[in-house]
Amino acid sequence: MGEFVLSRYVSILYRHNRKFMDRKLNDHTIGGGRYSFLFYLYHHNGASQDEISRDIEIDKASTARALRKLENGGFIFRKTDENDRRINHVFLTEKGYSTREELIGLSNQWKNGILEGFTDDEILTLEKFFLKLTKNVCLHKDEKDE
Repeated sequence: MGEFVLSRYVSILYRHNRKFMDRKLNDHTIGGGRYSFLFYLYHHNGASQDEISRDIEIDKASTARALRKLENGGFIFRKTDENDRRINHVFLTEKGYSTREELIGLSNQWKNGILEGFTDDEILTLEKFFLKLTKNVCLHKDEKDE
């Protein structure tokens, strides 16, 4: 058996998830991974662009481009902070809220498909492993390459 290369499997899962979501959504405005911003806003409506970028770990320029497309598509609007004009808060529109059930349904469809054949215990173990991996990467993400 060959060497286990975790990044290869994570990359394959990520790419296939994006393809699945983009194909099912048929909306180029929220395709291309921009649905992840909507998922974030469902729980953090009114967050600043900087908070969004930091929390979902996407650079500020990519965040700004994605939000601009979502805004042009009518899914969000941005409002300048009254106390600090450098800060933009991002809010869902009615159209943005209306996509919630569809996005959650598609996300569940994807998850159920890739977890097919797993027992409940295996799913819990997998979740624990991914949480541990995420915690580890967050602990070491700012370390300089030596």
